[in-house]
Amino acid sequence: MEAVAVIKSELEPMFDVLLMYLESVQDMQAHQFFASIENNLRALQQEEEVLELFIALSMTAFQPFVLDPFAVRLTDDILAYAQQISEAYSADTDISH
Repeated sequence: MEAVAVIKSELEPMFDVLLMYLESVQDMQAHQFFASIENNLRALQQEEEVLELFIALSMTAFQPFVLDPFAVRLTDDILAYAQQISEAYSADTDISH
């Protein structure tokens, strides 16, 4: 549970900035997509749900909207964090006792 709290505390501010920016440039399609993912993030309770969140994030590249360079940078930061966490989880499972 502690890992979920850390992930949420790290990602929520990143999503807040991205969503505020998307709203300010009136990119409602992208805003809706990322707001849905942020809602899932805020609802996270268990570590197993983190994978579902990251899978939803991985669908960013397949969305019909085109992000401007600043939104791309903000999104890349979120995706890089998700990748870092995913790698940490997979590294934990590779340890043998």
